[in-house]
Amino acid sequence: MKSGDTNESQAMRGEHTLLVKQVVLGADAKEGEINVIEVEAMGYRSDVKHPIAVMKGGQQSQAVLDLLFPDPPVTFHLVKGSGPIHLLGNHTVGTGELVGDDDEDEDLEDELDEEDIEDLEDSPERNNVSIFNSK
Repeated sequence: MKSGDTNESQAMRGEHTLLVKQVVLGADAKEGEINVIEVEAMGYRSDVKHPIAVMKGGQQSQAVLDLLFPDPPVTFHLVKGSGPIHLLGNHTVGTGELVGDDDEDEDLEDELDEEDIEDLEDSPERNNVSIFNSK
């Protein structure tokens, strides 16, 4: 699909996704200093800004997050404190498959289902049921 083609029924699956799993306060962080990490991302109608972690040097060195950002751009800011802050996560680049283009997958599933049924019908053990009574 060319980037100039527009077909609303066949949208591209997310080309880029960012998953942030953890934020870590560096070893050089000042004792007792508050560090606030903020994210800026695209919203439905406008960009949104939200704090995602507040960490205090010497007391809290890490925070577990589970933040998924499906659309770029995403920007992180250290709005309070001097850090250093480290973010851990995954950046994934999509395959460019079209949404709604799963006909081939459904055909393969149908074939497998039919094959499985045939295998069960041919199996000599399919109607044999053993009941164990342990008295």
